[in-house]
Order: sequence, then structure tokens, then C-alpha cells
Amino acid sequence: NSNSDGFDLSYILAHTINDELVWKGLIQLSPSPTQTELDAMYRQVTANTIATHSGAALYYWAEYLHSLTEIPARHQVLVYYITFLRDASRVSFVKALDACRQRLDQYPHDTHALIVFSRLCGYDHVLQFNVLEDLEEQWTYAARMAMKLSPGNADAHSVFAHNCYFRLEHDLCLIEQEVAVQANPFDTSTEYQYGLGL
Repeated sequence: NSNSDGFDLSYILAHTINDELVWKGLIQLSPSPTQTELDAMYRQVTANTIATHSGAALYYWAEYLHSLTEIPARHQVLVYYITFLRDASRVSFVKALDACRQRLDQYPHDTHALIVFSRLCGYDHVLQFNVLEDLEEQWTYAARMAMKLSPGNADAHSVFAHNCYFRLEHDLCLIEQEVAVQANPFDTSTEYQYGLGL
């Protein structure tokens, strides 16, 4: 909708299989939005739809797959990780960790599974679950391997930054944090992880 103050941009997210309304929102923009205003809009839409920790689309997708008789193997890591993010219990943590380990046993170069595994290492440390033996060694290996396999990936740099902080390499942590933000400035997941882990 257009008015004298600018634009009202409405958006909805619907499940195409059953037409269920998943999420809707409204963003107000000035008549001639600046790049800063557009960037803020992109960040808001990203955070509310596809960001791992807060995205309605990913959460709905994970819940939908959870409702199936069997979750496809290629999706289990992300589904169980999102479930853990919504219910940060030891039980949901172990399920997510087991899904990562199974995936990495079969596909050791799965960048996404390495990133999620690295995130779980951070959670094991921060939440003091103490599930992982040799935490530093496993975390460092997974974070470095993720960066090696996907050097331009913001999440890979983010998990490596968190790992550097854990290992008291603070200067390198700040560098990697900045690389992650520059690689994907619209993804709020990196900021969420820094808030939690750093």
C-alpha cells in the first residue's frame, strides 16, 4: 500500500501443501527508501523467515518434518538442531549431536553438518552439558574443516570465531567475526551466536 508517508509492504509465508498461514508481517518504508532502510528491511525479513535461531520458515519446516513418520536423512542435522534451539535441553542436544555424528560418519566433508557440530560444541561448553569428550580438539577440527571446505561461508567463519574465543585467540576471533559479518551482513544468526557464546 502506498500513502503520503511512504509504503506499507505486507508479506506472508504460507505452506503450499496445506495453505496454512505460517507468518505474516508489515514493513513501513519511506517514499524513497535509502540503502540503509532497505538493508534494515532485508535483515528484518531474514531474521523472521530463514535465520536459524529465529526464522519462522525454518522452524515451521522443521516441525513439519518432525511430524513425518521418518525424517529424511539429509535433513536430520538441521531438523534436530532447530529442535534443540527451541528446547535447549540435554535430551534435544544429544539428539542433534547424534544426527551430526551419523551424518559426518557417512559424509565427513558435509560443511553444514560440520558447522552445526561446531555450534553444538559451543553450546556444550556454554551450557555445561559436558557431553563431548575432547571438546577443544573436536570443536577446533570441525570449525577449521568447515572453513577449509567453504572459505566464503559466513557460518564457517562464525563458528571458527567462536572456537578462537574459546581457545583465547581473541584477536583472531575479532577478525573472523568481521569476516562472517561481511560475508553475510543480513543474517542475524551470527550476532545471536556471538551474544550467546562470546
